[in-house]
Amino acid sequence: QLAQVTNVQLKPVTGGINVVLTTSSSSRPQIFTTKRGNSLVADIINSQLRLPKGNNFRQENPAPGITSVEMNQLDTNSIRLIITGSNGTPS
Repeated sequence: QLAQVTNVQLKPVTGGINVVLTTSSSSRPQIFTTKRGNSLVADIINSQLRLPKGNNFRQENPAPGITSVEMNQLDTNSIRLIITGSNGTPS
């Protein structure tokens, strides 16, 4: 069953942010992360982006040390989240 992501929230925490995804079902999608340069890339499998303002999300400078957070539909059944750091890869 596909998890439909209906909301993305960035919640400040000490030293950065938490990315909170609201889904329309109780199923938990699989998440695979990799590092590319100054970016942490998370592919969220078995999911679709269904946000009220379209099927993408982007926020610039959400916290010190984080240049941007963006999320897009990668293919029919997966979403890609990219968190880019200003001084290295976020963890």
